[in-house]
Amino acid sequence: MSLNRASHEGCRIGRVASALLASVIAALPVGALLAAPAETAKNPPAKPATFEADIIPILKNRTCLGCHNPNLKMKELNLSSYQPALQGSESGPVIVPGKPEESRLFHMVKEGLMPPGGKIHLSDEELGTIRGWIEGGAKSAAEPHAEAALTKVTQDDVIPLMLLRCTVCHGLRRQEAGLDLRSKESMLKGGKSGPAIVLGKPDESLLIKRTRWSRRKTAASGRSSRPRPPRRQLCSMPIACAIPSMPFC
Repeated sequence: MSLNRASHEGCRIGRVASALLASVIAALPVGALLAAPAETAKNPPAKPATFEADIIPILKNRTCLGCHNPNLKMKELNLSSYQPALQGSESGPVIVPGKPEESRLFHMVKEGLMPPGGKIHLSDEELGTIRGWIEGGAKSAAEPHAEAALTKVTQDDVIPLMLLRCTVCHGLRRQEAGLDLRSKESMLKGGKSGPAIVLGKPDESLLIKRTRWSRRKTAASGRSSRPRPPRRQLCSMPIACAIPSMPFC
């Protein structure tokens, strides 16, 4: 008898629980039951950050473009558009896609070194946006990735650098070591030590070797030196010359 009574009591409790659950579900509005799927539909996954939509507004708001624009380009850095931004400054790329901690742009703003003066600091949200953009591959909404941009160097890019920074000693009135750097032909001809550039071989080009040696010597002495062409453009020049379609060749 005790076993039958326990079984009967268990069935009764089960029926009560089922009835309570059914009443709770019936009392809920239909919208509440569909809320989760609807909410998911309203909030699709966030789109990857892009230079135009997410980064340019920060650079404008934080006055970065005041010093790094097509007209001023301090340190040869132009942040006003995607391709020039990825090309970097006279010291090399400032953005390493996928690696924010190796990107000089992110380092400078994170440490508060830029913008200069210490009065303007990027917010945590802005820093997070820049970090996320770089981690996501530093994409553009309108342009292809600019990895090949550094190879698009022609004599129209190089000759102005020579005229600005090198032809005082290697130009019309003065040609130290018999070297004239005013034209592609004169650079290929070279001076007493041989050709100034070796097409397709930047590390074998005397122009590159001399610039690197001078920079190391100046850094070791702690003294300032005469302005020399930005290393990025110089190193790109001979590589570009190895490509037949480039006008410099």
